[in-house]
Amino acid sequence: MEINDIVPLTAMEKTATVLDLLKARSGVYLPSVYDTDEGRPPRGSHKPGTHWFYNNWDFNVRGTILERQTGQTVFEAFASRVEVPLSMQDYSQDDGHFHYGPESKHPVYKMRLSTRDLARVGLLYLRGGRWGDTQLVPAKWVHESTQPHSEIGEGKGYGYLWVTAAANAPGDSISTNVPMFYASGFGGQ
Repeated sequence: MEINDIVPLTAMEKTATVLDLLKARSGVYLPSVYDTDEGRPPRGSHKPGTHWFYNNWDFNVRGTILERQTGQTVFEAFASRVEVPLSMQDYSQDDGHFHYGPESKHPVYKMRLSTRDLARVGLLYLRGGRWGDTQLVPAKWVHESTQPHSEIGEGKGYGYLWVTAAANAPGDSISTNVPMFYASGFGGQ
């Protein structure tokens, strides 16, 4: 599948895989919608898969890839694959919206979730991807996605979209006496 942007990707950037995008290791350092622009490495400074950098370009382009591969938007896929199976009580597709900008072809997708609905996602992962009698997420994926594939300093790591923290990680204000994983975006999102 051809992925590009307003500023065309280089041949090296086009070698980034979906797994690189999940690990925030794409090596693509282009402007993105909802970009923090903090500490972005120079373009071409790291090959895909070799350097972790938390950035919205990786996140936003995954939404584009999902839609092209499934024919569903992020919000439609979330509703059918997460909201309905987990019997979420508060979420509706109106709680998600795309935000477009001049920086990129790939919009950011913002979602609002109640605490109780988000807690269901946490329970799903704590139960190894099972919800009741149904294996919604392969247990192997749950395990692999919550492992630190990148060390990001002071006992913290990064999996596939999950932040990880070692037990009593000195650089993690919510660290506990056991290893953990959690989702956290820029500004606590």
